[in-house]
Amino acid sequence: MDAEYFTPSGLVILSDAALELARSYGDEMRLQRPGEDWIVVVAWWHSRRVREKGTNNWTELGAGLGLAAYERPKVPAKRIHVADGFEYAVKIPADVLDAASAKLIDADRDDNYALALR
Repeated sequence: MDAEYFTPSGLVILSDAALELARSYGDEMRLQRPGEDWIVVVAWWHSRRVREKGTNNWTELGAGLGLAAYERPKVPAKRIHVADGFEYAVKIPADVLDAASAKLIDADRDDNYALALR
């Protein structure tokens, strides 16, 4: 995968709450798929939707951040960020990143800990 699609280190910062959310997601991936080497990716999605628990009803959330997991070989080593020993990557288009004022990724407590770019 081309490094150009991943955000270089130092352009964005994860808050402690966002880092904990990403770390928890990574822990869950390792439990579900042991023996595989995953990198958690904070990614920008142009369209997101969620299914209501226990139903087949979907709610459109629009564009925003979410978490994904990529197999390590699919993430360029020079784009892997490290915080407190936790490795992760970020994929945010340049135009979206340019529009953000603080370049901080935070977990929004008012939105069920959804990730937000501030």
